[in-house]
Amino acid sequence: MNAIRVAFGSASRSRLVLDVTVDGVGGAALGVMSQGELHALGLALFLPRATVHESPFRFVVIDDPVQTSPGTAGLWPHACVWLMRLALEAALRDLWIREHPAVTSTTIRAQLLSLHHILDVQTVARAEHLWACLSRAGHHHPYELSLTAAELRRWHEDVHAVVCVFARIPDAGGTPPSTGHS
Repeated sequence: MNAIRVAFGSASRSRLVLDVTVDGVGGAALGVMSQGELHALGLALFLPRATVHESPFRFVVIDDPVQTSPGTAGLWPHACVWLMRLALEAALRDLWIREHPAVTSTTIRAQLLSLHHILDVQTVARAEHLWACLSRAGHHHPYELSLTAAELRRWHEDVHAVVCVFARIPDAGGTPPSTGHS
């Protein structure tokens, strides 16, 4: 997957351009991705936008993902992995917005490396390892076994634990983060 960009047409029409490279040859995602891969990509693009802090809902309901069509069979575990990685990255972004906003303009890898300045070594190592595992597992490797429910459950628990640690860190002024509840 290469850059994702918006191609502006007339005043009322624009379209999303998804470029990919397969075996060194560039092309459009619609030409090389399966229906299931496009659905998973659509979810990966939509869910972060639908759950941003400014959204009045901040949740999404997905109806019966177990009942998959043949085109999406086997893709749900990868979609789950991407969603967990997005949750980890969102928590990391929120932490840096509170702690040092300039860090949010750097890469995720740089943000993870910068955690050494505000967190203990074990938590930083756990976050870095978890992000690397999720990044690798999110990609389909035809020569590897499918992801198991136990792996997904363990990663979910780890993401939850790291996100909770990130949320408990007070901002630079010593104020704990708001829970959003009155």
